[in-house]
Amino acid sequence: MLAPAKRKRVDSPTNTPPLDASPFIAVEYDGQKIVIPRDLDYDKTIASIQRAFPGLAPKYYSEDDILLFVKLEQANESAQVIKAFWPDMAPRLVSLKVVLAYAPILLHPNNQIRVRIVMETGKELSLTLPSNCPVGSIGEVVQLRTAGDPLFLAFSLYLNGEKLLRERRLNDYGVEDEDQIDVWRSI
Repeated sequence: MLAPAKRKRVDSPTNTPPLDASPFIAVEYDGQKIVIPRDLDYDKTIASIQRAFPGLAPKYYSEDDILLFVKLEQANESAQVIKAFWPDMAPRLVSLKVVLAYAPILLHPNNQIRVRIVMETGKELSLTLPSNCPVGSIGEVVQLRTAGDPLFLAFSLYLNGEKLLRERRLNDYGVEDEDQIDVWRSI
């Protein structure tokens, strides 16, 4: 008599790597590729990336400044991987691309400032930026962080009530370390 076939357990964890998954993942940043240990913990993955690429060290960039993207073969384009889905996706990923949350212009450790970005909704972001960062780059960060939120399809940035023009730079407005930039939707 044949034994009944074993059924797959439905309560088995979904975030365990497949048996044939490599313990490593390739990461690309600024034209360079490095292999790091694969980890199901998003924060540990970011820490590994910061160790692998000294230019991304915590003294220059916070974890929030580093965005991870994967290439979607079916669409032939890249998409951001968010922390909430990392444990499910990490076992299947072969490579990642690091994108900074803003475009660094003439970045140098001695001219960086930390600014708080406060959304109309009360949500806050803290960014380390070069003092001569274009205001438009901050606008791009806000667009990335509010993607899909209809409240922020059109918005403006303000410093002490003064509207910041996207083609100017932070130092044009005298923005200093720990200053607050407000984000208000345009009506």
